[in-house]
Amino acid sequence: MKESEKIDIVLRGLYELRGLGKNASPCDFLPELTFEDEIRISRWLLDQGLAKGDITTDGCHLKIISDGVMYCEEDSQSHPGSPVLAFTFVQNIDSPGSKIQVGVHGQVIYSNTDEILRHIAELKTQITTQETINENMFSEVGSYLDEIAMKVKERKPVPDFFWKWLGRMDDLTSIASKLESLHRMIES
Repeated sequence: MKESEKIDIVLRGLYELRGLGKNASPCDFLPELTFEDEIRISRWLLDQGLAKGDITTDGCHLKIISDGVMYCEEDSQSHPGSPVLAFTFVQNIDSPGSKIQVGVHGQVIYSNTDEILRHIAELKTQITTQETINENMFSEVGSYLDEIAMKVKERKPVPDFFWKWLGRMDDLTSIASKLESLHRMIES
């Protein structure tokens, strides 16, 4: 994920909390951030005058201010000319035990991208050893798996027809079960 996208996600999260009087940390919105990432993003938001708060050894505590609110309503770092409000929340932060996931409208958040891409690579390797798949079929299946990997990397939805076409692999139970596992992984 680009730095500009991280900043937009944190800003949108702070924007959503603006009327609640709560401070938040960048890792509240992006749990995978390292402490160094959290400090860097917090410093940028503070230096730009978009948030107020403090950075301590136990974390960063931010609250959006008026300039940050106006920024969210007018522009974004990751998509200049589009408001940060074009981002869509998948889950609500106030739900106990849930985390916020944010994406640009029309994008999909895959929480397990690395796992999905690793699974695709393993599938492609396994397909090469299947005697029941001819070279033409291998080429087509490989192309579909490459397309799925590209969609996941670009945070785009995987079209249903991909799964329908790959469903033709039912004859090859070892491949079929792995394709079904990949489908479940992507849909979760």
